[in-house]
Amino acid sequence: MTIICLLFAGILSGQTEKTIKLIPSWTKGDTKRFEITNSTNVVSNGIVQIKSLTTKTVALQVINVRSNTTDIEWKYENITFTDTISNKNPFSLLMNELNKGMTVKYSINGKGAIKSVTNYDEIYAKIKLKVDSALQVLSKNEKIDSSKMELIKFQYSMMFSSTEQIDKIALSDIFRFHQLYGYTFKTHQLTSIEDKIFAPKMSGPSDRSEIKLDSIDTIKQLYYLKGESRSPFLEKYMTKVTKNRSIKLLYIFKYPENWLVEHNYILTTGVGESPVKFDSNFRIRMIK
Repeated sequence: MTIICLLFAGILSGQTEKTIKLIPSWTKGDTKRFEITNSTNVVSNGIVQIKSLTTKTVALQVINVRSNTTDIEWKYENITFTDTISNKNPFSLLMNELNKGMTVKYSINGKGAIKSVTNYDEIYAKIKLKVDSALQVLSKNEKIDSSKMELIKFQYSMMFSSTEQIDKIALSDIFRFHQLYGYTFKTHQLTSIEDKIFAPKMSGPSDRSEIKLDSIDTIKQLYYLKGESRSPFLEKYMTKVTKNRSIKLLYIFKYPENWLVEHNYILTTGVGESPVKFDSNFRIRMIK
């Protein structure tokens, strides 16, 4: 009797198991608009030290669809940045408005993964111009001595010394947008995905997101996926504040075309006894 009950339970479990594969099914001329927000709060001993908010409006257009390649234009229409220390930190202002006026032309494969950025030279030239302009402004600041100025120039040059660095800084929004495409997700099983955006390039395991299909809304035709992101490197080597971090992930997709409707990346560190608490909320939301 016990064996029969177990077999019956297994059949019911199999019936409730849901599996989806996120493959974009887009057509030439499709246009979507998204709002991207990134808010950060740093609290020390109960006092807010840093509070910032970056808001970007993006227009995404499908330019062409071929057998195994889709060409896309991703245009930053507007960017606003507010920060409690923005007047004292021109570097922060530059990094948060780096995408301003930028159009990224890129191609994805049949699974939705990014194949190439076709106007990379143009993007690099615009970034370099912005960095050079920022350095000129800093060099006129009488409070910055020459030795410190040379250090700042060196830091800027290192940050933009390779295509990989530029990808992480200037193209991370697009990488996040396409991060789940091509993967299969189930309701009772986690899918592990390597974080190719912020994973440290050191020996050992890199950051990974573990995500499962949470539910399906058949009326609104939405997939809800939830999970967490982990960094074995940070958990092993960093301080107690970093070890206590939590990163929750939410993705919502509209099917059958599989457009991303919303993605939330919520990071919290410094929980427990730490006097410093850091909260960051990154969100992509379709607005049209």
